[in-house]
Amino acid sequence: MLIPEAPETPKAEQHWQANYDVVRRVFDEDFKIGESIQAGLSSGANTFFTIGQIENGIQLAKKAIADALKGELTV
Repeated sequence: MLIPEAPETPKAEQHWQANYDVVRRVFDEDFKIGESIQAGLSSGANTFFTIGQIENGIQLAKKAIADALKGELTV
């Protein structure tokens, strides 16, 4: 995790350590959820997926990948 400057006091060190702990906890949960989702996707149980309207990041990523692959796929 990047911070603006090295902590110079114990209070500053505790502050940044607490921030880092929160980030690690959040990302750890996200990684576990992502692995679970990937296992479900790999199972082949679903033939299609609906992306929610509020999942803008997923929609943009899907479009970017599709745009990048246009004309480059050969069968």
